[in-house]
Amino acid sequence: MRRKNFKTPACAAYATTLVAGVLLPGAATAEDAAASLSGIVHDAEFYVLQAQHGERWAAEDEALDQKLRELRDRSMDPEPGR
Repeated sequence: MRRKNFKTPACAAYATTLVAGVLLPGAATAEDAAASLSGIVHDAEFYVLQAQHGERWAAEDEALDQKLRELRDRSMDPEPGR
């Protein structure tokens, strides 16, 4: 079987758009596909869970952020453990 040559820009752009159209049918161009892949798209189940547990998640996030700040502060200490 002969390999296709995608070295020319037109062929590469066509291949990218074709793949984007197959993988992301709503994407009209490769740029649209890249834009939709860059962000996180949540499904309905996420929003249900967020409504049920959002406050607890926010509190956990804050506690974890505080622990991370403490670890960063300790790692910046020139003499750790003293």
